[in-house]
Amino acid sequence: MNRFFLYILVSCTLYVLWACDKSDKEPYYNEEEQFDPNAEVPDPEGTVILSMRNNDGTRLDGSIYIDEGDNFSGAAFASLGAVNGLGNVSYIPATGWASKMAVMPGNGYVAYSGGVYYRIYVLGYTLSGSDAIIGADVKYQKPFWGTDAKIKLTTDLLTFSGESGGEQSLVFENTTVIPFTVESDAEWCRVLPASTLDESFLYNAINISVEPLNLSENVTATVTLTTLYGEETVLTVTQTAAKPFIDCSVSSVSLEAGADTRAMSVLSNVPSDDISVKTDVDWLKVSLVDYSQELIRQQAAVKYVAGVDVTSKSTDASGAKSYSLEIACEENRGVERKGTVTLTAKGAEAATVDVTQEGYVLSVQKEELYFDRNAGNQTINVSSNGSVDIEAVSSDPDWCTVSSNGKALTVRVTATDADREAVISFPGFDDEIKVVQSKYAVGDEYSEDCVTGTVSYMTDSVRIVTRELGEAQWSVENVLVGASDRDDGRKNSEVIKAIPNWKELYPAFALVDELNVNGVTGWYMLALNEMRNCGFNTNTAWTSTENSESGAYTPNNYNTNDPKSESKTVVAGYRF
Repeated sequence: MNRFFLYILVSCTLYVLWACDKSDKEPYYNEEEQFDPNAEVPDPEGTVILSMRNNDGTRLDGSIYIDEGDNFSGAAFASLGAVNGLGNVSYIPATGWASKMAVMPGNGYVAYSGGVYYRIYVLGYTLSGSDAIIGADVKYQKPFWGTDAKIKLTTDLLTFSGESGGEQSLVFENTTVIPFTVESDAEWCRVLPASTLDESFLYNAINISVEPLNLSENVTATVTLTTLYGEETVLTVTQTAAKPFIDCSVSSVSLEAGADTRAMSVLSNVPSDDISVKTDVDWLKVSLVDYSQELIRQQAAVKYVAGVDVTSKSTDASGAKSYSLEIACEENRGVERKGTVTLTAKGAEAATVDVTQEGYVLSVQKEELYFDRNAGNQTINVSSNGSVDIEAVSSDPDWCTVSSNGKALTVRVTATDADREAVISFPGFDDEIKVVQSKYAVGDEYSEDCVTGTVSYMTDSVRIVTRELGEAQWSVENVLVGASDRDDGRKNSEVIKAIPNWKELYPAFALVDELNVNGVTGWYMLALNEMRNCGFNTNTAWTSTENSESGAYTPNNYNTNDPKSESKTVVAGYRF
C-alpha cells in the first residue's frame, strides 16, 4: 500500500516548524533530568538579540510585541520563571499558557505563533529619560524543538476488529510537549496529532482511525512518530480477522540472575478474560495486563484532534485492545534455568514464550587461606555477576570469623597452639574457601615425625623448615646441568639426583640428602629465592640454583659467579 504523510490542513504553517532542517539540532536535553534554571548553558545557535519598544511596531518575527502594559502579546506564551539565560529555556511547558504574559527581566518564556515555537529571554527593561519603562531588550531563538527525548506511549500494539474498525487516542507519557511528525504506512490506518491540554496546539497525543476491511487474515500497519531531533517511536496497529488468535511480540526472553521483570506486548482479538496464561515452572510469576480501561480513559481525555475540538464526540474506545504479558522471577543463586509461558484461548493456536534466567556465578579470589599460629586476618575479593548480596558463613565461628564490605571479604582467626581447619561457605552457592591455621609461626622450633628445624618461612601454602648444615662444595665438576630454578629447590634437587654418581659429584646436595632417613624424604637444598625468603642473605652459603658451568648463586649475589668448587655453608629445607 502507498505510504502517506499526515498533513494538517487546520494549520498549514505548523509544518513549517516540523519540516525544519535537522542540521539545526539543539544540544541534547534529557527530559528526565531535573531542570536547572541556574546552570551555565550557552546561547543556542541562531540566537537573535532584539530591542523592543512598547506598541511602536517593533515586533519579534512580525507577530510578537510588547503592549502598553508591559506584556508580551500577539501569540500564546508560557513562562519558565527566572533562568540564567536563553539556553536554560529547555522545554515546552504543558500548562501555564496565556495570550498575554508580563515581561520580566531575567525570566525565560516559550511562545507559540503561526505553527512555530519560540524561546525568549528578557535581558532587561528599556527606560525613558524619566525612568519610565518603554520596552525591553530580549534574546530569542526559533524554531524551538523543546526537549530531546523519545515519545513514550502506553502501548506499542493496538488491535481493532476487522469487521468494525474504530478509533482510539493514545496519550504520551512524556511530561513536556515534544513537537513531532507522524506517519502511517497503510491507507486504512489514519493518524492525527491530538491533545488533552488546554491549548489546541499543544499536541501530546495521537488519534488513530481504522477503516474496517473485513479481510480473512490479519493486516498490520506501522505508525511512526518522529521528534524533530530524529527520535522514533513505533506503534503497530493490527486489524484482525474473525478467527481467534494470540500472538506474542517475542518468542523468547532472557532474564538476569537477580530478581527481574519483563513485559512484552500481546496481540489478540480475544477478550483478556478468555485468555489463559500458565507456566511450567514455579520460579516464574506471569500475568496478562489488559490496557482496555486505560485506553478508554485516554480516549476520553482528548480535547483536540488536529486542532479541532472533539469534546462533544463519543469517548468509546471502539473495541481497541492492548495486552501486555508480564513476567517476574526471584534471584537465581544456581545454574541457568529455563521455563515456558503458554497463552491459550478457545479456537486460537497457543502462543509460547521461552524464558531463560541466568544463574549467579561466584568469583572467589582465593580458594584456600593460610595463617600461622598468631591471631590475624586476610582480606580477599569475592564477587558475582550480579548485584546479589553475598553472605559468608564460617564452619567454626569460635576461632574463624568472616565479615564483608561490598566485594571485600575479611577472614579473621584467633591464636592457636594446634593445627586446625575451617570452611567459609556461601549460602545458595557451591563455592567454598578452606581456612588452614598452623600451630607454628616463623622463628618457632619445629619437631614433627622425625623432622626437626626452625620455621623460617610461612605464606599461603608454602611453609619451610630449615637447618644449617656443614660446609661442602656445590660440585666437583664444571658442567651446566640445568639446576636453574630460582623458586623451588626441589626441582633443582631432582635434576641433580638424575645424574649418575651424583652424591660424589655434588657434595652439597649429598649433605642435605643425609637428612632423608627413617622414612623422611622431603629434605632438599633451597633455591635462590627460597634462601632469601627464609632470611639467609649471605654470600657464604650455597643455593641450589646454578649460574653457569662453573658457578652457582649465593643468596645475596644474583650476578656473581661463585665457583662451584668452593666450600660454603649448606642449608637444607623441608616443606610442611
